[in-house]
Amino acid sequence: NSPGAFVPNIQRFVTGVESAAKRLAVIAVEDADPRPHGEALERLLAAALLAQRSGSLGSRWFPCRSVVREWLELALRLFDSTSVLKYQGKPLKDRNRRWNSEDA
Repeated sequence: NSPGAFVPNIQRFVTGVESAAKRLAVIAVEDADPRPHGEALERLLAAALLAQRSGSLGSRWFPCRSVVREWLELALRLFDSTSVLKYQGKPLKDRNRRWNSEDA
């Protein structure tokens, strides 16, 4: 049961729980279509934040079996996804404009 690792780039200790939750959220955005999984992704990122901040409260938070099961089920749904987000890099000057549904 590893407590985590120090990540030099961000000069911070990161637990496995935080790392796994964030990685699954990144996979959802980069390799699948996250839109049908919005609430599950919100819970996932909230759990990552809880894992990150709980250490400063004196004890590390660890998800219960039902939460881990939800993450695994989300991973399988993302794996089965047949669509991805359309991403187009925009010049830096255009990044502040409002996005609409046609951009997704």
